[in-house]
Amino acid sequence: MANRHSERGSGSARSIGGPARSVHAPERVFRRRPARLVALGVVVLVACATSFAVSPLSGATAAAAVGVLPAGIRTAPMISTSVGALPLVGPGLVSAVSSRNWGGYAVSGGVGQFQSAQTSFVVPVVICSAGENSASSFWAGIDGWGAPTVEQAGVLDMCVNGAPIYLAWYEAYPQAAVVFDAVVVHPGDSVVSSVTYRSGTSYRLRVADSTSGKSEAAVVSATGATNSSAECIAEDPSASGGAQLPYANYGSVQFTSCTVNGAPIGLLSPTPITTTTAQGATVASVSGLGGGTSFTVTRVFPASTPPAPPPSPPLPLPLPSPSRTAVSMASTPTGDGYWVAYTSGEVSPHGAAANYGSMAGVPLNSPITHIVATADGRGYWLVGGDGGTFAFGDAAFYGSMGGRHINAPVADIAPTPDGGGYWLVALDGGVFSFGDARFHGSMGGHHLKGLVVGISADEQTGGYWEVAADGGVFSFHAPFYGSTGAMMLTGTIVAMAPAAKGTGYWFAASDGGVFAFNAPFQGSMGGQTLSAPVVGMAADSSTNGYWLVGTDGAVYSFGAPFYGAG
Repeated sequence: MANRHSERGSGSARSIGGPARSVHAPERVFRRRPARLVALGVVVLVACATSFAVSPLSGATAAAAVGVLPAGIRTAPMISTSVGALPLVGPGLVSAVSSRNWGGYAVSGGVGQFQSAQTSFVVPVVICSAGENSASSFWAGIDGWGAPTVEQAGVLDMCVNGAPIYLAWYEAYPQAAVVFDAVVVHPGDSVVSSVTYRSGTSYRLRVADSTSGKSEAAVVSATGATNSSAECIAEDPSASGGAQLPYANYGSVQFTSCTVNGAPIGLLSPTPITTTTAQGATVASVSGLGGGTSFTVTRVFPASTPPAPPPSPPLPLPLPSPSRTAVSMASTPTGDGYWVAYTSGEVSPHGAAANYGSMAGVPLNSPITHIVATADGRGYWLVGGDGGTFAFGDAAFYGSMGGRHINAPVADIAPTPDGGGYWLVALDGGVFSFGDARFHGSMGGHHLKGLVVGISADEQTGGYWEVAADGGVFSFHAPFYGSTGAMMLTGTIVAMAPAAKGTGYWFAASDGGVFAFNAPFQGSMGGQTLSAPVVGMAADSSTNGYWLVGTDGAVYSFGAPFYGAG
């Protein structure tokens, strides 16, 4: 995922490009798994449904991988789910098709019948609630409908910890999906996606943003492809295989100029596909074809599974992001103050914490996800979801992932004990090391039951811990003190803070619950009414207390002085 502009700072920010040291980059953002569509009648078809290698927030219903790595990794098994049912009236008489993951139009035929598929659409606004993790994708493709392979290109809409993320991508299953770094898409952009068969096993996959004028193409080899179907689809990317991300609320998306072999898809007797739940309730409806090429897929919410947030009237494009949403907090080393960071890059100092600058008012390619202070409290770093890193005060800039390909958004940053470097961690558990930060391993490329939401450094060993949304802890060259991976939680874990001298750690959950491991429990907001979900946590090393912060900037103090909120 590219960040072409995030290396710009203001005030005393220093953001100069530099290569990452000891970087571990997981090999994929998401991957495809074939899942069966059971035909009621005479045929069985195979469809492919995107399943993210980064697992979703799984609450507390599933056990997380817990243990000290790399000596051993213990993970709960992935859960396989069906895609849906394919009711048939009779041979060749398809009256309706329902799928657990696809919505749109598809055509099928003999081997080698389809040479190209292309469609245009306006990237819809993904509507994210606080802390939400969800996904949806829109694409044109060949195969996948009645074939075990699929060659496709399109746009992914995601909510990542409540922040909207938009990515252009391509894939040739069973190869991993890849992000088009050169195409930075935004809601409201007009996009053209196309797949073209060249010869042999070669395909050209392309996404062009007509609004920005940027485009990128890739030529891939797809062994075993049959060219026996083609489609224009809105998809629930993780409805098959593994733990599921919720299907994002994008309102509706209008496909125009959906063509197959250069002709309107309507001339090829296409099949309309409605996305439904396993019980048959509609999740995404598809309209009739206009002019043989245009149709709309509308996200629908069954009464039994209300959306988060609730359905709302169509929203104008582009939808402005919340102007002031807190995402993280950091404390001074003496505990006499703290900073609250916002998605916009704004930094709000409290107590003796000084204002060293911020990214407020500076265009960002990705929202800010975390803030962390230097060891002396005279500076801090901000990091964005695209890995762009910004240094203020006496914080040194050692490099970032801004403008470089990453397989999942960056969730957190942790400095080394001497402040001579830092680690970034992505939602899939991949770790990126800069400066004197040593790479000790990561969860990148491993199946997880929950997205990795935090990383903390161990002052004693120079190692680090990763924490996932279900409270699973992964230790790398650092002692393992425990986790909530096998517990039933009422809120997902959103933040982690190390105790003084690396003697333990705390977690904070979105409902304000706090979990202490070899660290004193000072209280929590668990079971109490909050004005907004908790998203951040910071420790007071002088008192062994801690603070929590909500998305509205509200601060909750436990065993630590209160210096203000907002």
